[in-house]
Amino acid sequence: MAKCYRIIQCDNESVSYITDTDLSYYLENNLLIKLCPPQPANPIITFPPVTAEDLALFSSANYFRFTNCCNELETYNVVGNFAAYVGSGSINIHLVPQFANSCFIIESIAPVDITLVDIVVKTFLMPGTKSFAQGCEECLAFYHCPTPGIILTECLCFRVEACLIDGNPCPCREGDVVPVIVSEYFPATQCEECTMICYKLTDCQDPTRIVITNTDLLSYVGYIVKFVEYPSICWRVETSDSCTGHVIVPIPLAPFDTCELCLTPVPEEPIIPEPPYVYPRPLPEPEPLNYRMIKPGYNTPGCPPEYTEKVNCRFAAGVYQEMAVARYGVVICCQDDTTKWDVKKALLDLNAIYDPSLCTAVLPEPCESCPVDPIPDPSPILSCTDPDSLTSSIFVCVLPTNLGSVITFPPG
Repeated sequence: MAKCYRIIQCDNESVSYITDTDLSYYLENNLLIKLCPPQPANPIITFPPVTAEDLALFSSANYFRFTNCCNELETYNVVGNFAAYVGSGSINIHLVPQFANSCFIIESIAPVDITLVDIVVKTFLMPGTKSFAQGCEECLAFYHCPTPGIILTECLCFRVEACLIDGNPCPCREGDVVPVIVSEYFPATQCEECTMICYKLTDCQDPTRIVITNTDLLSYVGYIVKFVEYPSICWRVETSDSCTGHVIVPIPLAPFDTCELCLTPVPEEPIIPEPPYVYPRPLPEPEPLNYRMIKPGYNTPGCPPEYTEKVNCRFAAGVYQEMAVARYGVVICCQDDTTKWDVKKALLDLNAIYDPSLCTAVLPEPCESCPVDPIPDPSPILSCTDPDSLTSSIFVCVLPTNLGSVITFPPG
């Protein structure tokens, strides 16, 4: 006799089953087992496709409905030579592989569309077909209904125990046990995590990219969704048997029926301008220009642009360093001598406004009573060299009063 185990639902101990499936590993390691409904649900019986040529072999009197004795909701529309079995109780057909181990009640029906016909049985004689006048009960005495197992509509978690009665192993009687297929297992203390419901998100464009989430997406199962954080990716939502590696995702945007609809870019809405609606809008009136007093650029007389730029930049750097020290309290490692560059900047600015026409080199008329040696005519000199070796600019100007005073610049 096979060894049996009792499985008890971990969040509802009033629900339990007995199974002869070997669960010794889970019992010995004190683990919870997770059972889930089959995904996807496959039909119980499949048939080859029906063609019009197949139906042409039979008349309208050869249409029948087969109803499974083990499940009255399981019916099939069959075309073939079964008129002799109508009203004879139930039958078992060994010749048709799909029906070999099942019992059926047969009734005659009106012809149906080809799309509703499940199978056409072309054999005229049906050797091996057994008829049971007492109906399904008599037929099922020979052909038992398959063990249904646990009817699951959602994933459930169970605790595994040894099945004992008065300290003795439970008898595993046929019909009392259910088959068990373990989807996942957890430590016995993690019933809440085991019963967690998770969903699988599959990228429409890359099926290898899969995300498992425990966010409640029940209303989106079977649809295609996208999330506001990733508007270019579409995901197919399905239930997941496992929650391993689950993450939390935001609630998705409105669902789509297919990946194609989800991936189709939405046309942008036209931007409607505010009143007045003028196309094109008139250009604004031009702003009046304020002309500068000095032409932009480096045009200091007698000074090359490189020197002018050097003095201006070093002066500006010194002013900025003083501001940084005063405002932020920073310490400058190699601070420029701001005073030195302030003087050089002043001299440069003075040279920039120098007008040679204002300065004339002349000699005063000598006095007849006190002859003096003539003063040589000095040529105005203006030179700009490197600030570290700057020479003085010397020129002579005659004051408007013609006093004959000689002025030298710079002084001394």
